[in-house]
Amino acid sequence: MKTNMLKKGLLLGVVAVLMSFAAQAQLVSPFVRAGISFPSFSTNVEGVTVSSTTGFQGGVGAMVTLPILNLEFEPSIHIATRGATMESNLEGGKVKITPSLLYVDIPVMINLPITIAKTGVFVGIGGAYGCALKGSTKVNDTKKDIDFSNDYSRTDFFFRTHAGVRIFGNQLSLSWERGLLNISEVKGVKMYNTGLCLSYAYIF
Repeated sequence: MKTNMLKKGLLLGVVAVLMSFAAQAQLVSPFVRAGISFPSFSTNVEGVTVSSTTGFQGGVGAMVTLPILNLEFEPSIHIATRGATMESNLEGGKVKITPSLLYVDIPVMINLPITIAKTGVFVGIGGAYGCALKGSTKVNDTKKDIDFSNDYSRTDFFFRTHAGVRIFGNQLSLSWERGLLNISEVKGVKMYNTGLCLSYAYIF
């Protein structure tokens, strides 16, 4: 009897906490975002020089304000291009390999907003799931489609962090990401997504 009452009390307590959080989620602000990215790869292949390429990211999401915690919950969905420029000097000459992949991402961020001199500043941390929709690789002047069963894995999970400023619904931010999975399907080769993105968002 006491055990059942304790369970009911615990359940009611959990419900009360959840209702409290729901009540505190007083502001849901949708946004659209677009930006220029500088993706690259981190690899264990020796003798290869890796540099970033130029790409883009863009999508939609929402910011859910939780005043009781002074935090923001930011889920979104967007598309992003990733890849790198890889160069190596072989006996036959220089080889330049430029893979380019198009991903759809589902990021979830937790932001800490800070007001400085009436300007909204924020920092955030979170992660994302990404799935490559298509891709191609250019070897010197020859271009071919990526074979996701032999070249690269489609899926990746990302660690992300970002920071930025907001003024009257306009947001400018800089983000950094690191892939957590080895996306190379080639035996013995390790390759991880990484990169920066400078983006603009309009918050409704």
